[in-house]
Amino acid sequence: MEVTKWLDAYVLARLSPLDIDSDLAFADHFGIEEFPRILLLDPEGEKALGDCGDVSPEEVAATLRKALGR
Repeated sequence: MEVTKWLDAYVLARLSPLDIDSDLAFADHFGIEEFPRILLLDPEGEKALGDCGDVSPEEVAATLRKALGR
């Protein structure tokens, strides 16, 4: 899969609030207001590189390419 080629450059987090307090605090830290959401983070998990809704694998790959400049 195309997305796995770049695993050293990002972390994907799927946000779907289950524990409303901690999940919303995490989402708020990265400016996420809509759920579900796929958040693209730097390898350390500290900086948001991009995000998208709950979309197809092809759309996730397109978001990754754009965010990583590939």
